[in-house]
Amino acid sequence: VESLQVVADPSCEVNVLSALGGTLITPGTEAFFVSQQYSLVFVLDMSAAMHCVSCSTYKVKLDEAVATLCFSLEQLAQPFHVPHSSVMLKPQLCVSVLGYSDIDASKRVHVFLQGVHLHSG
Repeated sequence: VESLQVVADPSCEVNVLSALGGTLITPGTEAFFVSQQYSLVFVLDMSAAMHCVSCSTYKVKLDEAVATLCFSLEQLAQPFHVPHSSVMLKPQLCVSVLGYSDIDASKRVHVFLQGVHLHSG
């Protein structure tokens, strides 16, 4: 299921006319793109700066980044209602997680997950 809903805000002074059949798009325009499956790629910064302890949380920054990634994936996999409708979707995620480090002389990208399918219980 894919859909696009455009809601124009006529009170806005700056209007941009899109090439899509004359649809009026303004800063107040809302667009919803809905699909049953999403492919997402996350890249973790594994540079030397991320191996330092945060002055505000006293935790290693890379640990915080991984925890944030885990939380984000949990939230993205949750069922949700399509705005302005009664449709409930249970998305399927195809996730890849990469890591890049400037410490490694080869400057290669490390692949932690590739094409792993996640979905809500």
